[in-house]
Amino acid sequence: MLAQVNEVRLRPFVKAAAKFHRLDAFLATVASAPERWAVVARCFSGLEHASDSIIQAAYAAAILDTISDGQRLRLLRDVLRNEYRRVERSQDQRGLAVDGWLAAQLVQRSGGMPDAPALTTIAQRYRPYLPDRHAIPFAQLFHNGLNVQRHFFYHDDDGQGSFQNFLAQYRAAPAWHVEDHGPFVRITSSGADRRIVIYANKPTDDGERATDLERRMQ
Repeated sequence: MLAQVNEVRLRPFVKAAAKFHRLDAFLATVASAPERWAVVARCFSGLEHASDSIIQAAYAAAILDTISDGQRLRLLRDVLRNEYRRVERSQDQRGLAVDGWLAAQLVQRSGGMPDAPALTTIAQRYRPYLPDRHAIPFAQLFHNGLNVQRHFFYHDDDGQGSFQNFLAQYRAAPAWHVEDHGPFVRITSSGADRRIVIYANKPTDDGERATDLERRMQ
């Protein structure tokens, strides 16, 4: 089935299957054990080649958060290490940032990997950019009085409902200004000392038109 559709939207499909606890059931339909794992591994390969690489990295990160099996984590460790080495040889800066960030997420999530010194070394370079999500120092949220955020909404019923609620709360608040830019919205605060700028994609097409937002944020 995946070959017939040329693996179109493979990452959002695997992410959704994992989210609804159906990934193992889907993978069980693949007869070969190596190919079964390769389906997941491909979600973490060649991320820098995607036109919407940040969106695709977010899918990969969501998939990573659902993996708890020790063997899969070890296999994924090898995939991320090899991907990082590959983009390191070509000096692809976007690829280095994406794969390094995922490596740091994996090490952070597993509480450290003493049996994987190579991946741990990679993760240490990017670990400062991946702070504890439960305790981020307030001073680190603003740079020269500006905080820029990017919010992701997926193209499913939950994503569309969440987006409408998200938008409604800012439109109802006089301290915020909402601008519609077609495939995404830009929301700004009116504070004088500190400003917050939020970019959020509309959950209409799984991020296929996210390149407009990518260009705006570069």
